[in-house]
Amino acid sequence: MKDQGWSFVRKSLFTVFALGLTLSSVPSWAGTDEAVKTITAKELKDHVAYLASDALEGRGAGQAGGKKAGAYIAKEFKRLGLKAGGDNGTFFQNFKAQGKNLRNVIAVLEGTDLKNEYVVIGAHYDHLGHGEYGSLDMGRSGHIHNGADDNASGTAGVIEIAEAYVEGRLKLRRSIIFMLYDGEEMGLLGSKHYCKNPTFPLASTIAMVNMDMIGRLGKKKLVVYGVPTGSTFKAQFDRANKNISLGLNIKDTMTPNSDHASFYAKKIPSIALFTGLHGDYHRPGDDIEKVDVPGMVKIARLAGKLTAEIANDDAKPKFAKAKDGGLESMLEQLRAMLGDRFDPKKLFGGEGQGDMRERLKKLFGNRGNRGGNRGENRGENRGNNNQRPRFGVQVGEEEGQLSISEVTKGSVAAKAGLKAGDVIVSFGETRITDFNALRGAVGRARGTVKVVVSRGGETLVLWANFGGKKRAGVKKAKKKAKLY
Repeated sequence: MKDQGWSFVRKSLFTVFALGLTLSSVPSWAGTDEAVKTITAKELKDHVAYLASDALEGRGAGQAGGKKAGAYIAKEFKRLGLKAGGDNGTFFQNFKAQGKNLRNVIAVLEGTDLKNEYVVIGAHYDHLGHGEYGSLDMGRSGHIHNGADDNASGTAGVIEIAEAYVEGRLKLRRSIIFMLYDGEEMGLLGSKHYCKNPTFPLASTIAMVNMDMIGRLGKKKLVVYGVPTGSTFKAQFDRANKNISLGLNIKDTMTPNSDHASFYAKKIPSIALFTGLHGDYHRPGDDIEKVDVPGMVKIARLAGKLTAEIANDDAKPKFAKAKDGGLESMLEQLRAMLGDRFDPKKLFGGEGQGDMRERLKKLFGNRGNRGGNRGENRGENRGNNNQRPRFGVQVGEEEGQLSISEVTKGSVAAKAGLKAGDVIVSFGETRITDFNALRGAVGRARGTVKVVVSRGGETLVLWANFGGKKRAGVKKAKKKAKLY
C-alpha cells in the first residue's frame, strides 16, 4: 500500500490545534476515511490469488496447504509490525482437534487510553482441501476446492484492514485483535478453541466483527447479521457507511454458521458480513476469476471503518440476543445445494406439515448448518427394515472430546436427560472421542443404552431408551470409577 493517510492526519492535527479543539471532538471517521482508502483492489486480489491458488490445495485444516496459508498470514502481520497475539510470543495459537494439528493466527494493534479493552475483527482462512469433507460437488471428491470467496476473500479483507490501520497511523482507543481462524469448515473449531482458551480476556472483549464470504457482492446488497446484538451498532454502521454508501441488507437475526457464533455464545456483541451463497459454494468452481474485487474493496473499507468506530466510541455496545437465524441459514444452504431444483413447497409438502425447522433438520440428517455443529446421524427413516435410530443431539469436536451444543426437544437424548454443554464420554460399550464413534454407536443402538457424560466437573450416568423396556433416571458416578 501507498502511504496516503499520514499527510491527511498531519493536516487534521494542525487544524485541531489551530482551532483550539480537543482530539475527542474530531469525528472518528475523519482519519479512518483516509486510512481505508489505502485498501486497494490490486492488493486484495493479490492476497486472494495466493490463498486460493492450486499451490495451497484448498487450504484444508491441518493439511500442508492450510499451514502455508497460516504462515502467509503471520508473515504479513510481522511485516506490518503488529504485536503477536498467539502462544509464547508467536502469531500462532496451536491446538489439536479431530486428530489434526490446527492453528489460529492472531495479531494485535494496541490502543491508547482504552487499550485493555478489545475489538476482534476476524475471518476463517481454512477451506475444504480436495473436498474430503463438506463438498457439495457430489462424486467429485479429490478436486481442489480453492475457496476464493470462502474464505480467501474475508482473510484478505482482515489483512488489508490491518495494513490500513498501520499505514494510516491510526491511534485507536481500544486495542484491535486481528484473528484468522483454522478449522471453521469442520465446525467452527478455531473460534470455539479461542473462546475457551482466549489469549486476551473475553470479559474485556467488547465486540466481534466477522467477514465470511465477502467476494460475491455484484449488484446485491451486503448482508449484515447481528446488528441487534450490540446497542451501539446501528449508529456505528450509519457513521461507517458515510462516504461509502454501500447497500446494506441489515437482518434482525443472528446465524449460527460462522465464527461470530462462538463469540455470540459468550454474550459478546457480534457482527457478520456476508455476500450470500452461490452455485460455486463448497464446490471446485469457487475460484478467483469469479470474485467481485471492487465489491470486496467497498466491504473491507466499511468493515475497517466500522471496527474503528467501535474502538473509538465512548460507549461500549451492550449485548442483547437477536432472533434465531438458523432456519434462514438452512434454507439458503438448500438453495445453494439444489440450485434451480429448490422448491420449498415440494420439499416440505406445503403448509400444515409440521414445524419447518424440524423438517429441515430431518432433511439435513440433523447435521446442523454450514460450518456449524454436526448431528449424530445422516440418515432418517430408511424403511422399516433398515431404520437408523436417532439420538437427537448436535455436537462439536475439539481436542479429542465431543460436546453437545444442542439437544432436540422431545428426542431420545432429551428424555434421557442430556443437556447442551455435556461432554459425551461413552455410549454403550463405545468410548466416544469423535463424531464417527458416536455416529456408529447410535446406529447400532437398540433398547436401553447407558450414556456417560461429563457435566460441570461431575461424571453422570444416563439411560437412553431406543425402544423396549425403559430404564430412566440419572445418577452420579464416582469420579474415579472405571467406566467399563
